Amino acid sequence: GSDNTAGLLSLTLALLSSGGGPLILDADALNALSTVGEEGICALKNAKRSVIITPHPLEFARISMTDVASVQLNRLSAAIKFCEQNNVSLVLKGAGTIVTNGKKTLINTTGSSALAKAGSGDVLAGLIGAMVAQSPDTPLESSAVSVYLHAVAGQNLAGEFSSYGVTPSDLPKEIEIDAAALVNVDDKLTIANIVLPSGVEFADKELDKEQVVASLYDPAAEAEKREAEAEAEPMDAADVPAD
Repeated sequence: GSDNTAGLLSLTLALLSSGGGPLILDADALNALSTVGEEGICALKNAKRSVIITPHPLEFARISMTDVASVQLNRLSAAIKFCEQNNVSLVLKGAGTIVTNGKKTLINTTGSSALAKAGSGDVLAGLIGAMVAQSPDTPLESSAVSVYLHAVAGQNLAGEFSSYGVTPSDLPKEIEIDAAALVNVDDKLTIANIVLPSGVEFADKELDKEQVVASLYDPAAEAEKREAEAEAEPMDAADVPAD
């Protein structure tokens, strides 16, 4: 956190208005932008670099100029709409963390209340930064994998120490262990080496469709799958109209 909101605001606005690599904005950087209302929104929308914001519901309510209750009642639609309007990628934290850029959306279904502690989000922001730095052309997918690894680490640690006994400082080592399970032993942990589920694609690469990371899913793809399955189901004899 930063006590110098005016200074942090100036720095954040300067970074948004300058070219460069992807920019991850978390916590007080978002709070600083929210203090200037529409000016902060415009800075995001007109940023000269790729921007990923990682708010919890209260931070998202502030930056989108609404209230927490409205965010929580409409998490998915609010997240997608914000990204469509403001040209950012968003990691909306909470139960069922949403990762979206307005065009593609992934929802994480793993995790634990062990992650609901101060400092846990800092670990996630750092992980996203590391993944995006290695794969700057795929910020959405890099963010989604980071969310998954962070959540699985919290879940696994809670199983060992209970949700009360896990601290944010426990997470990095567990993330290393869980990440190693997703790549070959000689591969670096980059987005290109991780097999993602069907529905997640790179701009220039056909992915293996095996659902290794089964806890990330694409809501639109899931809906299409359910519709296809319903159409393929044979009719019950009782449903067949009589001649």
